[in-house]
Formats: sequence, C-alpha cells, structure tokens
Amino acid sequence: MKKYVQIILLACCFLFILTGCGSSNDSKSASGQKYLMLVQNDTDGFIKQIMDAAKTQAQNQGAELTIKSADGSSEVQLAQLKQGVKEKYDAILCRPVDADTAQEMEAVAKEIPIVFFNARPSNDLMMPNQFIYVGSSELAAGKYQAEYILEKLGSRDEINVMILRGENGNSAAQERTLALEETLKESDKKINFVFNDTANWDADTAKKMVEVFLRTKQPVDVVACNNDVMALGALEVFEQNGLKPLIVGIDATTEAQSAIKEDRMQFSVLQSGSQQGEYMIKAANQLVNKKRLKDIKYANKQETAIWVPLSKIDKSNAQ
Repeated sequence: MKKYVQIILLACCFLFILTGCGSSNDSKSASGQKYLMLVQNDTDGFIKQIMDAAKTQAQNQGAELTIKSADGSSEVQLAQLKQGVKEKYDAILCRPVDADTAQEMEAVAKEIPIVFFNARPSNDLMMPNQFIYVGSSELAAGKYQAEYILEKLGSRDEINVMILRGENGNSAAQERTLALEETLKESDKKINFVFNDTANWDADTAKKMVEVFLRTKQPVDVVACNNDVMALGALEVFEQNGLKPLIVGIDATTEAQSAIKEDRMQFSVLQSGSQQGEYMIKAANQLVNKKRLKDIKYANKQETAIWVPLSKIDKSNAQ
C-alpha cells in the first residue's frame, strides 16, 4: 500500500511539472514578438489605463511593446505607422486620431494585423482575424445611462435633459448619444432635450457649456455626459450655482466614483481600460500566430471584435 501511494505521489508530481511547464510556455506565447501601439495622445486618463495594462500583459507574454503618441495629428500617426512597417513590427495596436483614416492605415499595414481600440472604424473596414477592434459596447453604455435616468425619474411625466457629447465624428460619442436619446424617446415620458452640444471630452469645455446653458434660465433635471471628465466639470458649475440635477457619466473614473459615493454625482458606466489593454495584447498574439480570434473570450462570431463587458456604477457599488 505504501509503495502504491508513493507511485501516485510521483505521478502527481510529474503531472504538476508538466502542467507548470505548459503554463510557463503559455504565459510567454508572444516571446520574440514586437508590437507597436499608436495612440492619439498619451495624456488621456483612460488611454493611460489601457497603455499600462497593455504593457503588463505584453511583459507577461514575453512580447516587446513600443508606444508612440501622435499628439492629435493624423498625419503624424500615419507616419509612425509607416515607420513601424519598415521596422517590421509583428502587430499594430492603434487608437486612431481619426477613425476615418483606418482604410489608409490598413493599406499601409498590408499583412500586418491591426488591433484598433477606443475609436472604432466602420464595420466594413474590419477584416476577420486581420483588422479587428477591442473595446466595449458604446450603445450599451448610452442605454444604461438612459435606463438609470428613467428609473430615478420614473414618477415624472416630463424630463428635461442636458447632453454633453464627446468630439464630433468620434464613434464612441455618436453611439453613446444615439443609444441615450433613443432609449429615452422610447419611454412613455415627454423628453425635452434642453441642451445638446459637444464638449470634446474636456472638463473646462463642459464648464463653459454649463455656464452658457444656465444663462438661458431653462429647467434641467439631468445632465448626461459621454464621459466622466465632462460630468465632473459640469458638476462643479452646477454646485457653484446651488443646483443639483442628476449627473450621469461614463468610464467610472476614480474621481467620478468618489463623487458618486458622496452623492454629488449619481451614476457612471465602467468600461475597464485594464481589461481592454489585456485583451488587445491577447488578440495581437493570436493574430500574429495565425490563430482564430474566436478562441479568445468575448470575441464576436464574425471574429472582427472583442467586446469587453460593461458594469453599472451607482452609490451601492462605487469604489
């Protein structure tokens, strides 16, 4: 019996060693690969979160990651891409300055896979297992905002809504706003859009917009913003004027969650930059190794996107 137990223990140890070796190989499955990450700028808080997560995941998988900022210039970004092709990077991770340049970027990249993120090119430019997108559903984010508004103001027959949008032409801003508006319109409430303009994701611009709006003396029940930065900027001006409409945002930044816990802001939608950065590297590795995107969690059936799930954040779960 003792000898039998020893044999079992030895077998288990052998299997553990094999499993351990396998895990080590999996974790370094991108060893020797070079990835180039192109961002519109490296100062945006959410983009920095994605960058940090991508760096960590690349290191874990044994890949080399180089990050370059275009400082808001499409021309600079295209030049960076061309140089990256010359330097024979294995994959490109790109937050395009302008998503409309994606077709030109794909033509430059040729056989090199591109993982777009944060600003989604049109669906017809996505190619299965070659040119893909990693992000969260912008439509769902806008819908969640509207659902929260309707839940909290459900006793009212009429709701006055102020909207602060991201930059014009940005797919995230367009889809968040569209879903917000459509979901509100589909309700049995009378929805008055008392203000709807772009604040370019920026707190200072949002403050100026609110100051302009307040001069109109119109009533407002809720301020819906395409991101938390604008929401916090708007919040500051409303507080200075002794007003307290519902404030809802997107991103669930640390500052926004603090404001939610203090009941100064009411709601946000968490899209995980950390998870997006992680899955971008996983996707790049999969594409470079000529493997199918469908083997990665959250990949769509068309193998053109990975949709990282969103979370609703209110006072009950703000961190």
